[in-house]
Amino acid sequence: MDERKSRTTPRYLEIADRITNLITEAQGPADIRLPSERELSEMYGAHRDTVRRALRRLREQRRIYTGKRGTFAYSLRAAPESGAGQKPDVATTARLTYERVPPDVAKVLALGEGLQTLVLRHRAYRGTSVLVRTSTSYFSSALLTSVPQLRDRARPGRPPEPTTLRDVHAWLLDAQVRPARPTAVRSSARETRAEVTDQDSDWAWQRTLVHDQHGRLMAVTDLGHRRGL
Repeated sequence: MDERKSRTTPRYLEIADRITNLITEAQGPADIRLPSERELSEMYGAHRDTVRRALRRLREQRRIYTGKRGTFAYSLRAAPESGAGQKPDVATTARLTYERVPPDVAKVLALGEGLQTLVLRHRAYRGTSVLVRTSTSYFSSALLTSVPQLRDRARPGRPPEPTTLRDVHAWLLDAQVRPARPTAVRSSARETRAEVTDQDSDWAWQRTLVHDQHGRLMAVTDLGHRRGL
């Protein structure tokens, strides 16, 4: 009897798996707000304590976060290496560099002109050479101060460092920094466009501001994707 019980998956892990499936089915470019504990309890016929343990498990796995407005699952933007929705023929690269900030970005970040900050450049390629998506994130001074791993990499003369978005996201969570839903402000990516050899009409561009759970500006991100892909 005891042996049979030991082989049975704990109920809270079953609920965690079902919530994960719910997240995968609904996942997209924005964070997903999960149903309340009471609603999840009713959906899965489980005690609220069991649901609470399942959510705690997913928080430990950095799949979800809880803020003042509820519990959310991270978007594909925040966790691209999860595999959900990832096309098999698309390869991605990401690297951190410490570099001078363009004047328009410096103004938004309240940095002096010509000053440097840590920059994360993420690129997605179809096959081995066709650029299909880009994102360039310029981190604020407040973020570098709050996240030790980013602060340690913000040094003049430090060479570019290959870094996954999952790594950066984990560093934020370790420092108790929770990204809020990004705010689109206008279509802009002047610095990034220099990397694109196609006609500009083949691409769509957007600039977003990313804040933390306290409303502090974390990063300015320029996003671009090839239309139709």
